[in-house]
Amino acid sequence: MIAGPHHSLLERLQRPGSAKLLAVVRVVIGVHLLTVFTSPAFGLLARIGGHPHPMTATWFPAGLERAVAANIEWLVELGAGLSIAMALGLGTRVVVPFLCVLFVITQNYWFRSTLFHDDWLYFGFPLLALGFARTSDAWSLDAWILARWRAARDEPAPVIDRRQYRWPVELLVFWFAFTYVAAGVAKLFPLSKGLLWLTGISAQEFAVQFVRDSPWYWILGHAPFDLTMRWPFMLAAFGTVAVELGAGLLLFTHRYRLPLMLAILALHASIWMFGIPAFPQMALALGVALIAPRWFSDAKP
Repeated sequence: MIAGPHHSLLERLQRPGSAKLLAVVRVVIGVHLLTVFTSPAFGLLARIGGHPHPMTATWFPAGLERAVAANIEWLVELGAGLSIAMALGLGTRVVVPFLCVLFVITQNYWFRSTLFHDDWLYFGFPLLALGFARTSDAWSLDAWILARWRAARDEPAPVIDRRQYRWPVELLVFWFAFTYVAAGVAKLFPLSKGLLWLTGISAQEFAVQFVRDSPWYWILGHAPFDLTMRWPFMLAAFGTVAVELGAGLLLFTHRYRLPLMLAILALHASIWMFGIPAFPQMALALGVALIAPRWFSDAKP
């Protein structure tokens, strides 16, 4: 993720990609999804009888929601198995699209029960894109099996246009940027909401609400500073919007991807220290797409 020439997203789509980078993206997202599907929260919701939160809405038919709720435990077990298959690169042409569907319906259940969107916004579109990509051409069981089959038939491997490995990665870069820019815009508009956000009131309310879940509270036994002070939260509100909108630079250049990634991780780390975890690993999992293809030998001329 070091600095390089300026290339917009549309320009980068026409450049050669790396099957190995695409394989790394597949493995990392597959492993992350395994942690999502094995979360004990799904089983807990099933046992306590999770029900739709009054502040949520969905386009899912009521019958489908009831069916998912009744079978959520085995659905997430199936999702965990498919996540392992995705990471290993086994049957990816079928596994990844099926996993995308499972992910969406189980995350709908999670969102409707808790009001937390979490992984849904990060990985729904990337899974859809990867379902059409050649994710198993490198470092996969599919590639190993196919290579042995071709060797047995003395059949040469076909020549692949390496741009086939570039577009899925760049679509994930687009989604990474879009997710954060959309979050920044949502904080600022309508303007009445944006002005309220920039005062720091909303950030202050979050900090007070989650103070007992904060690692600071576990370490110190109390909040790290007087939470009634407004100015630290005003600075945090401005900084959050600046970082989120700054992610839009990824659409126009790859030069600043390292500082942007570090700023986003710092943002999520600070939020986690005030009691809202999970986002750092989501950003890291999707942020793998920011790695420059030139780091991999198969992307070189």
